[in-house]
Amino acid sequence: MRGKRIAVVALTMAGVSMMFATPASAAPERASCYGAACYGKNPITAGCNQDAVTIYVAGVSSLSVELRYSGACGAAWARIHGLVNDHGFAQNSQGHFAGAEIISGTAAFSNMVNDESGVTAYACVQKDQSTTRYCTPAY
Repeated sequence: MRGKRIAVVALTMAGVSMMFATPASAAPERASCYGAACYGKNPITAGCNQDAVTIYVAGVSSLSVELRYSGACGAAWARIHGLVNDHGFAQNSQGHFAGAEIISGTAAFSNMVNDESGVTAYACVQKDQSTTRYCTPAY
């Protein structure tokens, strides 16, 4: 009987540790969209951030934009760094647009635009109340 109790306790402890090992808001294990199907979706909730890389960066130390790309999703988005009310966007060669604005903190990201084969995308950032804009090359 003692052996069974130890086994039950060990299994219970394993289950408890597994519950705490995975965050409740974890992204899907694999991407939930590809290409045009990703347009307008959040890159984190779609799982596209898991293989994402920064392709280009543009701007200055106080205001910059990254063009982020996921090969698994065939999609891109803008990640902007600046101050509250600074805004940016990602746009592709098909004219699809996804905007971002820093509401609090110093960074924000846009939803995705299609960036699969034959389509290119770029990202821009602009200081609030300014006409100065920094943009990445298209990828």
